Amino acid sequence: MGIRLGFSELLLATLLLAASSCASSKSEGSKACPTGLPGATLVRVPAAGGGFYCMDRREVTRGEYQAFLDAKQGDVSGQPGLCADNAAFVPKLPDPNALDGYDSMECPTEHWVLEQYPERYPVVCVDFCDARAYCEWAGKRLCGQVGAGSIMSNMARDALFSAERSTRSEWYNACTQGGKTAYPYGDTFQPGACIDDGQASVGTLGEPLETSGCHGSLPPFDQVYHLTGVIGEWVNSCTEHDCGIHAGAGLPACEDFGVGWIMSINPHRGFRCCADEAEVKP
Repeated sequence: MGIRLGFSELLLATLLLAASSCASSKSEGSKACPTGLPGATLVRVPAAGGGFYCMDRREVTRGEYQAFLDAKQGDVSGQPGLCADNAAFVPKLPDPNALDGYDSMECPTEHWVLEQYPERYPVVCVDFCDARAYCEWAGKRLCGQVGAGSIMSNMARDALFSAERSTRSEWYNACTQGGKTAYPYGDTFQPGACIDDGQASVGTLGEPLETSGCHGSLPPFDQVYHLTGVIGEWVNSCTEHDCGIHAGAGLPACEDFGVGWIMSINPHRGFRCCADEAEVKP
């Protein structure tokens, strides 16, 4: 025998079904930045050419890199062919007994004290392969080409000098707020907004993010900090042996860009990570 529903019961059932259908349609295809990963909080950034990706709100710090080293325990396996010669994720330090100082492949000892101000200072003296390995370990990837996913972009360097680079480079897109501004905070240089040339030797993240002026002026770019001024940042934009470096100590403009040998290190160079959006589970 069938079940007969009264008008009120039928109406309630219809409303519940509609609400369920609406919630389901909203959850389908809904995406957000992954959470709970090592390192900085990811910010969901719109790409100039459409779509979204996720970017660390600041550079990787000394303490975060130390957690990576502790987890790896010296294991350098799993690197791509480009990084086959990367035998360690720590830099070579100068011999204190050497009479001729240190060379360009050594990190000044004072810049490799990871336990000092571990959450305040960005890690430096890492080469491209170190930066790439950290981001992979953290469940992210080194920032590179928009839409590159987790695959090394191998984007040609000249693409970063082209008029379309805001639609191709994740880093440049975020720094220029989708290709709209010359600096992270606007079109006009603002002395003191980020770390200027005279302060570059400090090598610090500067003031707390909550009070720092070194961020975008348009949402959500206003949640991404220190893209210029503090340190240069490795990006996954490589030719055979060289990879891209955006901005740098005391360099205020988003267009400031250079390249470096993948195994080179510098006490004023670090990195941040990017990631793809993840499906939001209902």
